[in-house]
Amino acid sequence: MIRTFAEHRIRQTRELGGQWDFITDPGNIGGQEQWYKQFPVPQTNVFVPACWNNEFGLYDYEGVAWYRTTFELAQPEHLRLIFHAVLGHADVYLDGTHLGYHYGGYSPFEFIVSRAAAGTHELIVRTDSTLTRQTIPIDLVDWFHYGGIMRPVELQYLPDIFIDKLRVDYTLNDARSHADVNVTVRLRSLGDADRSVPLNLQADGQVFHQETLTVPAGQTVTAEVRQTWTDVRLWQPGQAELYLIGAVTDTDDRYDRIGFRHIEVKERRICINGEPLYLQGVNRHEEHPEWGFAFPPKLMKKDLDLIKELGCNTVRGPTTRKALIGSICWMSTASCTGAKSPCGAPICRRKSPPTPSSASGRCR
Repeated sequence: MIRTFAEHRIRQTRELGGQWDFITDPGNIGGQEQWYKQFPVPQTNVFVPACWNNEFGLYDYEGVAWYRTTFELAQPEHLRLIFHAVLGHADVYLDGTHLGYHYGGYSPFEFIVSRAAAGTHELIVRTDSTLTRQTIPIDLVDWFHYGGIMRPVELQYLPDIFIDKLRVDYTLNDARSHADVNVTVRLRSLGDADRSVPLNLQADGQVFHQETLTVPAGQTVTAEVRQTWTDVRLWQPGQAELYLIGAVTDTDDRYDRIGFRHIEVKERRICINGEPLYLQGVNRHEEHPEWGFAFPPKLMKKDLDLIKELGCNTVRGPTTRKALIGSICWMSTASCTGAKSPCGAPICRRKSPPTPSSASGRCR
């Protein structure tokens, strides 16, 4: 998912976008010839993120292809390398070493590299967009299948102890005025010594919890904080109240956003915070003749603006995960949160809106 807010303010991050060396491997010989150690003369340069099928001469290519880029480190660093999506199979190599494998073209995956040396580093990715009877999807699909690194590649610089996880769960009381909030923070050590780490938890910039955690060398420590928040601002259709939750230490931070709302289905009506909501929407397939599946944020926003202009408050994506809006979203916050429908059913049927009498009343 492309976030519309900064997830880090202390932690340094950068994208490894731009032009990468690229070569197809129709005979699947690159692994045997160890292209991950000695990359061959590139066939061309392609931009990342993008689908290779939108390049000249590659429209109908399905199979194995290799990418290569380099990056510089001014000093030794711990690294978090995030691939936000690579279509099909992906094998990732850093300086000739296999970091790992991932399959699934619409989900992010990552690698932690400790103590990367200063200097120039070579990053190589082997991808394979081949569909078979054993892949998901299978080879018989009713859409055009693309290949490539279709979402950003992100490089993060980590301290010796970094925030590995931040999760916020909650339960609203019956009156929906109070929320029992559970915040989980996991710290992970990449260092050689035990350390005491001050941890602050914030909501919209205000600290609501402080403690000091001792993290043993090379281990992880999880902190869980349970509180009851009163007079919470509810997430409402058309008024997306969102809290910015942050976990901050002396050397790292991580932020996420959350909205408090209660969604239920009563008497065949979808209700948010006790009020029935009539859904009008469209089914949106993310494909473009110039971009394939690799939609830039500007184009996503334009699509959402067009859908809102139609008078819709709902958009349903197809089975694949969308980069910006999730699978099914309420349009009031579709451009920033990706809140899902409680039932998950396709919502693309157009009919006359209900009369005020049928739409009024509360869900009980």
